[in-house]
Amino acid sequence: MAAPERGLLLWLRYVLDAEAGSRGMPRTGIDYAALIADWRAAVRELVALVPLPTITFEAATAIDGFVTPGLRRQRETGIESEDLRRAVDLLRGVAAEVTRALEDGVGSAASRHRLDALSRSFDPLLATHAPHRQGPAATTPHDPCSAAVLAELGRLPPLTTPRPDRRRALFLSGSPRSAGHVYRVEHAVEALSAEGWQASWLALDDPRVLAAIGAADLVTVFRAPWSGPLAAVRDACTARGIPLVHTIDDLVFDPGLIRSGRIAFIAALPLEHQQRWLADADLYRRSIAASDACVVTTPALAAAATGIAPCVHLLPNGLGAAMLAAAAAARQQAKPSSVDGRLRVGFASGTPTHHRDFATIAGALADLLAERDTVDLVIVGHLDIAAVPELAPHRARIEIRPAVSLNDVHAEVARFDVNLAPLEVGNPFCEAKSPIRCTTAALVGVPSVVAATEPLIAAVVDGETGSIARSAEEWTALIGGLLDDQTRRLAMGEAARVAAIDHLGPDACRQRVALVYAAILAAHTRPAA
Repeated sequence: MAAPERGLLLWLRYVLDAEAGSRGMPRTGIDYAALIADWRAAVRELVALVPLPTITFEAATAIDGFVTPGLRRQRETGIESEDLRRAVDLLRGVAAEVTRALEDGVGSAASRHRLDALSRSFDPLLATHAPHRQGPAATTPHDPCSAAVLAELGRLPPLTTPRPDRRRALFLSGSPRSAGHVYRVEHAVEALSAEGWQASWLALDDPRVLAAIGAADLVTVFRAPWSGPLAAVRDACTARGIPLVHTIDDLVFDPGLIRSGRIAFIAALPLEHQQRWLADADLYRRSIAASDACVVTTPALAAAATGIAPCVHLLPNGLGAAMLAAAAAARQQAKPSSVDGRLRVGFASGTPTHHRDFATIAGALADLLAERDTVDLVIVGHLDIAAVPELAPHRARIEIRPAVSLNDVHAEVARFDVNLAPLEVGNPFCEAKSPIRCTTAALVGVPSVVAATEPLIAAVVDGETGSIARSAEEWTALIGGLLDDQTRRLAMGEAARVAAIDHLGPDACRQRVALVYAAILAAHTRPAA
């Protein structure tokens, strides 16, 4: 590991020189953590500044597959030295000053003056300590010369007194009993609170809503069609001059998609209920259009919301602390297969919307069960197995378990040896769905075989953290391969668990959520040019 002191000095040298050398030029700043969390928001000002080609949907999808939270490998943790802590605080102040220096006006001129003053202190310190440098190797874990320079810089007075941030976020849930509410509201509140925000939530129909808006600086509404109460929320936000955000996790705001019958659950409803969904699609669309920004879960949802909302941010579903605790407890239980020797292939359906998805693999599962008499199928939640005729000959080997709460589902999935995540590939509704079902399995160390939808392809490193099946034959072969090789099965499950926590765990989640909402707040409060 390279000396952290040398890395911090290099950062300071490059940043000070880059800021000073670019004065008088068109310029903007992009924070690396913000880029990794939400590249669309991070590059928005750059795209406006430079005559770059329009980012196509195909290009955006490719970028989504490449720019992932896992690219951010350096984080500020475990700093024990007081000198190093002071230096980190100083560099954090430098970053804030550089951001202000990139703006226009009196404040930016003052920031540039303070950065110049720091450079005037920095250069003599480097010159003073340069004769004592012993030329340590690049991988030396400690660099005394760099440490001495940083220690003296850290003792300098703060560049500025940090300006107080307006960071009071209120979430209003239009669907507080849904699984989406946990991911989009409760986890967001948890993440923002951990990052120093004052964050809370209420149901949209709570009588305290309008009073709560009076103490907020940003309001986010989760999954609510346009209504009188939402119009009142919009008016209250406008009166206070604060942004109204809409967050949504399903493609239910496209009337054309609903008319097409591609959403299986809706297509199976009585006509009058289908008409209600169609009307709600227009109302969801109106809610998004009335917002200052829209926050969504997948690239397909971002593409669908673009042009409706003034600004769209991509924020994947993350994992909360309670969810990780439930998963950790579930991993401690013995798998049924370790007791009776019968391997379990499992499918968990949290909503009654996955019959058509499951039907895409029914034939493959029938073949698997016919070939292997020591394998059982486990169905958890909302799936009528009687509606799957291919599996009728194997009914005695299909275990049906009831729907459970979002946290309790970890204990159910932990009973599986292999998890299944089928979806209709190419169906716009399915292509917009979050890959959370394979993430749930990953948290309990169970490997998944998944359909080749874009979000699932992005969520799985094929052959390492899961397997992607693109045909019925591949479903049968990939499931069978994992059942036959316990070592590979366990290794893939553990790799999936580590990746899920690294990319979507509370630490990554809280930084990503805070960056997205801070960007929305900053854009709304930035003075007009």
